[in-house]
Amino acid sequence: MVRSLKVVLVVLVGALLASCTTADPVQRLAPFRFDDKPPLRLMVTNLDVQSRYMPPLRAPNVEHQFPVTPENAMRQWAKDRIVPSGGSQSMARFIVLEASAVEEALPRTSGVRGALTTDQAERYSTQAAAVLEIVDPSGRILGTTEARVSLSRTIPEGATLNEREKFWYSLTGDLMAQFDREMEATIRRYLVNWLQ
Repeated sequence: MVRSLKVVLVVLVGALLASCTTADPVQRLAPFRFDDKPPLRLMVTNLDVQSRYMPPLRAPNVEHQFPVTPENAMRQWAKDRIVPSGGSQSMARFIVLEASAVEEALPRTSGVRGALTTDQAERYSTQAAAVLEIVDPSGRILGTTEARVSLSRTIPEGATLNEREKFWYSLTGDLMAQFDREMEATIRRYLVNWLQ
C-alpha cells in the first residue's frame, strides 16, 4: 500500500514537472529618445504636439502591439528635437498624420521541402508622416513642412514573442531614424526663417 502510494506520488510529481514550461522572461525595451542630437531651435513661444492618426486596433494593423508604437516614438521625437527659443509670439504645432504598421502573411513552402525550409512568415510595412506648422496667435499658419517615410521588413517563421517584439522595436527604431533625417531636412529647407 505504501509502495503503491509512493509510485503514484512519483508519477504525479513527474507529470506536474513535465507539464511546466518556462515562459520567456518579460523584456523591457526603453522608449525611444532623440535628445542625443542637437535640438532644432525654432523662434516660437511653445510647442503643441498632436495626433490625427486613429489606429484601427484590428488586423491587418498591428502597431498597437509594438513595444513602442510609431505614434509614441513620433511624439517623443517632437518633444526631444524641437525646442521653442522665443523671439516671436507664434507657436510650433507638430501633428502626427500617419503612424501605422501593417502585417501581411507571406506564402510558405509546402511538402517535404517546406519541413526543411525556414520561410519568411510575415511582412511588416510601417509608415510615419507628420506636419510641422508655425502658427501665429490668431491661428494663421505662417509656415509649414511635412515628412513622410515608410519601411518594410520580413520576419522568419517560428519567431518567439520576445524575438517578434525585438523585431518590431528595431523596425520602429529604423523607421524613426529615416523620419528624423527627413523631417530635419524639410525643416531646414522650408522653415529656415524660423530656425535660430
